[in-house]
Amino acid sequence: MENRLFAISLDDLRAVIHDEVLAAMAEYFKQPNEEKLLTISQAAAMLEVDRSTLWHWDKEGYLKKIHIGGKPRYKESEVLAILDGRTRKQ
Repeated sequence: MENRLFAISLDDLRAVIHDEVLAAMAEYFKQPNEEKLLTISQAAAMLEVDRSTLWHWDKEGYLKKIHIGGKPRYKESEVLAILDGRTRKQ
């Protein structure tokens, strides 16, 4: 393999480093696929429970709702965990 010598200006080197750092930061801070949020009706239907059961579970901390724009939502991953039996009601 031959050794080659390249000349690059300081400004070009800075630009390359800047672009690479920005790309690395974007990859590092990239959010995984955004969590799907379910309405109360959707969560209740998936779990085959009444809406009041969801209210009780929220109060007990079993399945906590979050508020997005003042509207209650449930994380789909948490609902699926209950369906898969990965969490147990205490």
